[in-house]
Amino acid sequence: MEVKSNCISINNTEFTNEKIYNLKYNNINYILTISSNSESIKLFLKKDNIRIYEVVYTLNDLSTINKVFLAFDSIEIIRRSFDELFSSNRYKINENDDKIEITLQVPVFSELIDINLILKKKELDQKIINEILYEEIKLLKEENKKLKEDNDKLFELIVELNNTIDNLSLNSDSEYKFKFRSGANYTLSNNSLTAKKTAGGDLWNCHIIGDREIPKNKLCKWKIKLNNFCIKNNTWNILVGIGPNYDNSKNYHHKCWTFSCGESLLNLKKNIDQNYNGHKGKLKSGDIIEVTVDENRNLYFGVNGVGYGLACSEIPKEETLYPIISIHDQNQIVELLN
Repeated sequence: MEVKSNCISINNTEFTNEKIYNLKYNNINYILTISSNSESIKLFLKKDNIRIYEVVYTLNDLSTINKVFLAFDSIEIIRRSFDELFSSNRYKINENDDKIEITLQVPVFSELIDINLILKKKELDQKIINEILYEEIKLLKEENKKLKEDNDKLFELIVELNNTIDNLSLNSDSEYKFKFRSGANYTLSNNSLTAKKTAGGDLWNCHIIGDREIPKNKLCKWKIKLNNFCIKNNTWNILVGIGPNYDNSKNYHHKCWTFSCGESLLNLKKNIDQNYNGHKGKLKSGDIIEVTVDENRNLYFGVNGVGYGLACSEIPKEETLYPIISIHDQNQIVELLN
């Protein structure tokens, strides 16, 4: 069904209720503007933002269109019908030399009926072209301004999210805190954060264990400070590391994975000293040993803020382990730095 237009001067007609549609057909972008007043409806089509087609349907023409739209009376209802057609892509666009045809596929009862809206090409002078370009540039500036505002908000959200992640990481590391558990041949002070070997002589009979087990799937770090350290009878003297629950046996430290403060060697459960590609030489009073157990039960040591790499990667993941310190010589003092 072809609907012809009675020619109306666009410039002398005031249109309201404007609605803009972005159409795309055969990879070409069109912008269709539909506006109306009490007597007519105007269709204004832009291709590539410059090439213009337009048509105005009068009240008499509208009555014909209304019949196709099941005798709708209101222009607003027609526009809502256009909304449905364009959103569901039930349209075709065919361009000739001086006109362009929009075919709308309208469902009437159980059939689809085509409505052909023919818009004629509008001859434009440079002034009109400049006005169109100005409006397009103005629209682009507004869109860019909104995009910048959105980007600024997004950037603020990203910064806030990163801060949150950093805080979560810090909190995650700080969640693992422990104190020394009471045991034989040593005394505790400083709210159970400082231990001193006070009995048992110079033997491996002073084993200090933390009061919380090491989580199996979580990064954990802690620091041990040597408040009083001197080698008298044993070159290892103090061992710092991780081990199973304390059983008070003489050779308990052979069940552990430790760093030897006296020789800067590794003693990894099998009672075998291993060289460590890290700190060399004996430690002294005031030095700080850093212990790290990662999510995969890899063990690392560091001294005075310098990390010395992987010490052991063969620790059973299922075994329940605790921070431990074994002391050989009498009167040695260690402090847990929380």
